[in-house]
Amino acid sequence: MPGYFLNSEFDGREILVKKLEMLPFECVVRGYMFGSLWEARKKNEAFCGQMIEGCYKLAQKLAEPLFTPSTKAHVGHDKYISFQEMAGEVGEELAQHIESKMPAWSFMKPVANMRTEDLSLFVAQQSHPISK
Repeated sequence: MPGYFLNSEFDGREILVKKLEMLPFECVVRGYMFGSLWEARKKNEAFCGQMIEGCYKLAQKLAEPLFTPSTKAHVGHDKYISFQEMAGEVGEELAQHIESKMPAWSFMKPVANMRTEDLSLFVAQQSHPISK
């Protein structure tokens, strides 16, 4: 660490980090029939290697969240891919680990529906439940 950061003004304001290699994928969990998923559904096409069963209207909530990986393009648009394609690139074990994080959707969904001023209270309640 450069000596400058050893000054007292940085006491208690430092963290230890580890440089990581970026995965060249974006992993989106979709909860609603919208965007590119909607366009594929209208054409009765698979999206990220998955056929969507059931009758859905635009912006309707999906029966179950859908894991939809894509490549992370350096230039232009990302390309949607199947889970199997992603697993072929990063390995089955890492791909399964990434997909296993989908339940976080259940935790974060209420946050997406909140007003900004309610967000800090929600976060505080998750760490320190408020007695009623």
